[in-house]
Amino acid sequence: MTLNDAVTISNENILTNVSEELVTAHVPEETDKIGDYAFEEVSENLKATYISENVREISPTAWHGCYKMEAVVCNFTKNQWEEMTLNTPNIYLPLNCKLYFTDCVMTNSEKTVLLNPQRPDILQAVNHYAEKIVEPYVSELAPYACEDCWDLKDVSLGSELNKVRKLSEGAFKNCCSLRALTLHTSATVIPKSFMEGCDSIQKLDIPESVFVVERDAFRECGMEEVNLSNAVCINEEAFFGCRNLRQIVLPKTMKHVALNSFAYCPSLISITINKEIQFLSDSFRGSPISEIIFTGTRAQFTKKFASGFMTISPDALIVCNDGILQNGELLIKNKELVAINELTDELEVPEGVEVINPCFYHLNVKRVVLPSTVKELGDELWLGNTGIEVYYNGSIAEWQRIKKDFTFFDSYNITKPGEYTQITCLDGVINEVYRKPYDKLECEADCEQVSVL
Repeated sequence: MTLNDAVTISNENILTNVSEELVTAHVPEETDKIGDYAFEEVSENLKATYISENVREISPTAWHGCYKMEAVVCNFTKNQWEEMTLNTPNIYLPLNCKLYFTDCVMTNSEKTVLLNPQRPDILQAVNHYAEKIVEPYVSELAPYACEDCWDLKDVSLGSELNKVRKLSEGAFKNCCSLRALTLHTSATVIPKSFMEGCDSIQKLDIPESVFVVERDAFRECGMEEVNLSNAVCINEEAFFGCRNLRQIVLPKTMKHVALNSFAYCPSLISITINKEIQFLSDSFRGSPISEIIFTGTRAQFTKKFASGFMTISPDALIVCNDGILQNGELLIKNKELVAINELTDELEVPEGVEVINPCFYHLNVKRVVLPSTVKELGDELWLGNTGIEVYYNGSIAEWQRIKKDFTFFDSYNITKPGEYTQITCLDGVINEVYRKPYDKLECEADCEQVSVL
């Protein structure tokens, strides 16, 4: 069967799509370029492709997903093939696929790794069916060089005498079978998405030369343990969703642990934090941490980090040099409630607190008791959480004297005009009604007395 009625060829004579379930594809004579993902729709059946001498360019992704390919027959020489492709199409052809040229025949397995022709020390691409790579003379990885190499299990790059100087974004992204990575490197940065999605990796040793781990670098990896060595900075979501990770020790060198760095790691129960860390903010959201080991005092922990753990269990214990703290449900500073643990469902604010600023609409809080000492309620306090039960340990008259700054947030469609939050005071029940005036963007909160106890 030929491609005569089953292909799409653009005005520039580019083969862009094959739309029938073909086993053998003959590229039309008028084609001078085979485009991106040209054979993708027949990838499950295609076994052979015949290419005419008129073809001058072949996209690297032309045979993406064609895992049954057995032969590519080319009406030109091997050198012409290499000139037009730099061998990049080989990376999507199975290792046992034969390449027939007018001057020779070769098996695709003869070249599983593509090095840059101008810089042979740069690893440009890897055959997507390769299972092992050993390249002691590579000094640089091209961006996404091994991305989606689903069969790749073992990689060794560089050597003690010839270290890899530069790592690139997405180099091993989605190598879901990768179990061992030996990396002799002098690089100081692990780039974005470097090993994202490497679900089979079991242990990870960050090289001692590395100071910075970029965003998503090890997102959703499968390692049970990680050695952070001399790392100084871990950026956003670097280890997000690592399902097997059980404990983390942040080294003495660590200074900055960014937002959600270790968020939603379902097995992470223990972390060790050095007192020298300068910044740590909401880095462990959604992880079931039960123990925090801190190398400083309780006072140091409370001053520097207490607000950074309001998204993990309030029952988590903080083991300090001079005693043990409990993570707790809220954080109070200078008579102001500044943070609430997001896992808390019932909250009683102690007497003495005068200002309450946290929003409740994004929390799990269903019931809150406010003290009579409250003088000010912050912006969007429980905006949208119309199901929350609010109890106030004062009278309706005292409630009405509290300074309130409730805002209608129309862009998020959180609270609609006419919705309200019910407040139960000692002498009656009132509703905070939200309305949207026609002549201004701000909304007003009106107190409407409903009943007297």
